[in-house]
Amino acid sequence: MQQELAELEALRTQPSQPFMLILGGNKLPDKIPLINRFLQAQLPHRVHTIMLGGALSHAFLKAMGHEIGVSDITNQAVDLAGSILGQAAKQQVSLMLPVDIMAITGPLGSKPKAYTVNQIPKNAQIVDIGPKTCTQFAQIIPTAQTIFTNGTMGLYEYPDYQQGTKSILKDITESTAHTVVAGGDAAAATNLFGLEDQIDFISTGGGATLSYLSAESPMQELPGLCVFFE
Repeated sequence: MQQELAELEALRTQPSQPFMLILGGNKLPDKIPLINRFLQAQLPHRVHTIMLGGALSHAFLKAMGHEIGVSDITNQAVDLAGSILGQAAKQQVSLMLPVDIMAITGPLGSKPKAYTVNQIPKNAQIVDIGPKTCTQFAQIIPTAQTIFTNGTMGLYEYPDYQQGTKSILKDITESTAHTVVAGGDAAAATNLFGLEDQIDFISTGGGATLSYLSAESPMQELPGLCVFFE
């Protein structure tokens, strides 16, 4: 518990710059407070670059006018994504989205095909980020000195849909940054690909980790911590 808090507090208060967030998975409403906090933080605590993939990125792509196939995205999520895009531009934070994706038009397990974000079919299910996106992200990840990642780039549980997640995690492990992986899926994927020994810290806290990093006063706002330190 003490190690967990030390790692997370360092991210909150003294991340070495450039500081990078790499976020995937879904549950945009749960991750909005985290993104907002690091977007609005004063320098030198402000995030330098945000990379988005997985279902999380679909709302942002839709907010930019792209077709996202059969992804179930609410209007509220699209509005939240649009707000984040505007804030990132205002704060001069680089927000990177997929430029291509892997998608299927058949049942889960079907072989995926790469599409640029301008060519996604209406009946497609997005299952991973595409190879061009992996290449673009790989060019920027080595510039970071601190990396926090949560979520995955796609449906990594399926062998044909895990290349994006595997590629990005491998790039993270090969960087010189201090690296923190958080959340059940991200931790599971890190273990699946045999990369756990190359990550500086793996937190399985998931939503609790996001809440801690997002809170103004986590020791007061998270009841479990209040009890732990009484």
